[in-house]
Amino acid sequence: FEPMEGVLIRYPFGISYQIIAEMSEDVEVITIVSSQSQANYVESLYEANGVDTDNTSYLIALSDSHWTRDYGPWFIFSGNNELEVIDFTYNRPRPNDNNIPSAFANDQDLTYYKMPLTHAGGNYMTDGQGIAISTDLVWSENSGLTHEQINDIMNEYCGIETYHVVQDALGEYIKHIDC
Repeated sequence: FEPMEGVLIRYPFGISYQIIAEMSEDVEVITIVSSQSQANYVESLYEANGVDTDNTSYLIALSDSHWTRDYGPWFIFSGNNELEVIDFTYNRPRPNDNNIPSAFANDQDLTYYKMPLTHAGGNYMTDGQGIAISTDLVWSENSGLTHEQINDIMNEYCGIETYHVVQDALGEYIKHIDC
């Protein structure tokens, strides 16, 4: 894996200021806010709660929820070793969340690719070496595609050569592999 450079969170938060402050000691904390005035307000909250504001920045974009792991951008390195953004159709009816990867790529001036799958970040884990795993939710949400077509899409967009798809160990909960 590459060293972690940053974390993408959203205001209002789903985590504590203590966690945000801890993250800001080591990486950039990019906060999704709806406006510049909201960014200014969050900055004052950060200052009051011990967040290192030298390591914070803001993505001004509308969002629907704080589940950034589920709808946020996925990243790859191009053949030229440049960071690029992979997006997918977010599997929840939250259109503003679904637009965040594109907004992030645009804000950071990164190349953006839209992968033709419905998915969720919480249902995707990879070793960074061409192997990934998801629950069979990826199959049911993309029922118009064969398992082989899904594997091919994961390979083409994410470089996944071995894609393990397993039953959800928790039964009928959220069916995300990170649970």
